[in-house]
Amino acid sequence: MKRSLSAEPGVVSKKTKNFSKPDVSKNTSNKKKEVKQKFGQKQSPGRNTEKENNKEPEVGVANNQNPAKIKKNVKVIKNVNKKFEKKEKNLKTKKMGKKVFVELPSKLIGKDGKPEWNKVKTEKKKLREDRKVRRTGQDQYQLSVKAKSIWEKLRRRTDESTTKKEALVNDLFMLLKGQIPNVVPSHDLARVVQWMLKLGSPTIRTAICEELCANTTFYLQSKYSRFCVSRALRYGSKADRNHLMESCNGHFLKLFSHTFSGPVVELMYSTFASAAQRGQIHREMYGEMHVLLQPEVTTIAGVPDDMRPAILASTKTNLTKLLEKKHLLKTTLLQTVLNDFLPSCSQQDCNDILEIIQDDILDLLNTKEGSRVACQAVWHGTNKMKKVIVKKLKGKVKEISTSENGHVLLLALFDSIDDTVLLKKALIPELLEEAEEMAKNEWGRKVILYLVAHRDSSYFHPQQTEIFSKGDAISTRKKDPAVREQELLEAVSEPLLQKIKDNPATWLGNSSVAMVSLAIMKSGKGRLLHQVFSGVVAYMLDPASMVEVGQRKFHIVEHSASHLVFKKLIQLDQSSPDRAPETFSAVLVSKLTEESLNHIMQFNRGCFLLVLLFESQNQTIRRVLRSKITETMKAFLQQQETTGAKILLKKLNEK
Repeated sequence: MKRSLSAEPGVVSKKTKNFSKPDVSKNTSNKKKEVKQKFGQKQSPGRNTEKENNKEPEVGVANNQNPAKIKKNVKVIKNVNKKFEKKEKNLKTKKMGKKVFVELPSKLIGKDGKPEWNKVKTEKKKLREDRKVRRTGQDQYQLSVKAKSIWEKLRRRTDESTTKKEALVNDLFMLLKGQIPNVVPSHDLARVVQWMLKLGSPTIRTAICEELCANTTFYLQSKYSRFCVSRALRYGSKADRNHLMESCNGHFLKLFSHTFSGPVVELMYSTFASAAQRGQIHREMYGEMHVLLQPEVTTIAGVPDDMRPAILASTKTNLTKLLEKKHLLKTTLLQTVLNDFLPSCSQQDCNDILEIIQDDILDLLNTKEGSRVACQAVWHGTNKMKKVIVKKLKGKVKEISTSENGHVLLLALFDSIDDTVLLKKALIPELLEEAEEMAKNEWGRKVILYLVAHRDSSYFHPQQTEIFSKGDAISTRKKDPAVREQELLEAVSEPLLQKIKDNPATWLGNSSVAMVSLAIMKSGKGRLLHQVFSGVVAYMLDPASMVEVGQRKFHIVEHSASHLVFKKLIQLDQSSPDRAPETFSAVLVSKLTEESLNHIMQFNRGCFLLVLLFESQNQTIRRVLRSKITETMKAFLQQQETTGAKILLKKLNEK
């Protein structure tokens, strides 16, 4: 229970320290407990009134206490008061924030008692210059002042002549010549040197590069001078770049792992290095034993058998350290080393590395080498790792499938994951939802084609299918590939057929998308495929079905891509007539009318489609089609000069 702090007889006062006999009935043993309850709890001074905050705490003392105990209690109370006052003071200081002002010297105060701000600014500038002089030395400071005055003229965006700019650059070079190693670590003069590299003559650039080559590794690890090295790589000659990179030999592993120099090493490797220089940088990632390797060795597979275990062990150690820095995972150099290491190491070492990168697998999809590392992760990884990768892709299927390097990961997943139910729940729905947009994209349509026409040479380059064939040999999958392909095909076939049925203009009006539609219809079957045939034929025979190519418009029958689709479907009826209740040829002939026939015969490619129908092995189709062509139509064909019309007329005259 809280005790009153009001003044009473027999109260200990912090100010007066007068002791009198109190009329209090409570026992002395409760004093410390009461003091703790009153002052030891966390309180917010802001909630109390100012009067309560400033009031001195008072505590009653029992009659039967001796003076020694009273003094001890007073000491405890004082300690509590000091802690409370200190805490309250801290709170007030925080509350004041930026209201604490520095008292200005009298010489900076005007007659009216207000600061003279021009004098204040001048004084601050003088103090700032004095600090720079103490830090860099008088000579260095004067040098920087002169260099920056010339630089300010050089970097102005005016219509100054090239000759004048060259003269300013020459003045700068003569001023800083021999001092480049001393000035590039500073923030301001590093910018001056970068402008000299940008606007200077080849002679000036070479001279600056020679001074930088004296201690390139130090400059690369400096916060500001690293930019001078990157500018030298960009604007210097081929000989200058070679000299800079040679000065880093033996230090690339250390430099690559450094925060400042890592991006410059990546720039060297991915942009400016020759094949031999890339091989040197790559070998240094193996560790100290790289000095024992021949220059021809560029992969772990080429390392001699007696050295390979040691190289693999040191490479794994280096990779583990490098992968701790997540930003390096996006670099081409680290991705190349990973792609070299994973196929050659043991399964245990492979799992150790994959456990590190499995959560950041999307960072690998920015380059070709990175996408191959992602495929290696899918091929070598355990089922648990594959599930982690699938979950990381969830919600990003469209973005990844429409990227040049990302779509390869999806194809590897379709080949390697035995749990097709997981794919149907996590990835397939997103893919089907954005099927139209993906079919229009160069890379997105490959994802759809891989599901409906697995590695068909009509759609996939042999080099690409060869890469996935290598994955078949090292994959940890157990399910029969044919079973997996069929399960995935069943998951996407009907939804895609339904999309073609609902919107044939979208799926047949574009050349590239029409090839995807053909693959979907070739892989489909059943009653839904027959309904798709009916919708496609209705769209085909509609005179208003036009396709715009550039500034010209073509009817769907005359358009080259859609004509190829119709031609392939008619030819497919010969080899697979039982895919649907009726073949495409049967549906087309049944819907032909006199009006539609007259319309089709106007086009050269339309006549060729009718020729294909006459060449069908189905006698019923040939008989029905011949019965629908009248003498008037034959007379019309005789007037046409196209090749298709002549061949069709010849077929009609045959018995």
